[in-house]
Amino acid sequence: MAPADRVLLVEDDPALRRVVEVSLTVRGYQVDTAASASTALELTEHHPDLIVVDLGLPDMDGVDLVSRLRTSSTVPILVASARDARTAKVAALQAGADDYLPKPFDVEQLLIRIRTLLSSQPPNGDPLRSSA
Repeated sequence: MAPADRVLLVEDDPALRRVVEVSLTVRGYQVDTAASASTALELTEHHPDLIVVDLGLPDMDGVDLVSRLRTSSTVPILVASARDARTAKVAALQAGADDYLPKPFDVEQLLIRIRTLLSSQPPNGDPLRSSA
């Protein structure tokens, strides 16, 4: 992991958001957090290297957020959601998510998936990669 890896965490549950934020921060990640899709879209201006998205957001369904993010970016997206149904997983992956982690999850599982997604990305100067 490069010291500058920036993760955007989109999670509406404040307790879980805080636990994940602290877990990532102590491991050297820079973490931006959002409790809503609208805030997440604003925070993409910080050019995250990876985005973790919950599907149950208050202002937009997480699948729609993934789809919207994917229209302008190839940044890896990891969905972490309590929607464990096969249809939810398929919808998230079809919308452009790179991986899906069902809740509840162990933080170590999340960290492994984040490291894997980040290591599969080619290095470049602009982490908010254009898909165009």
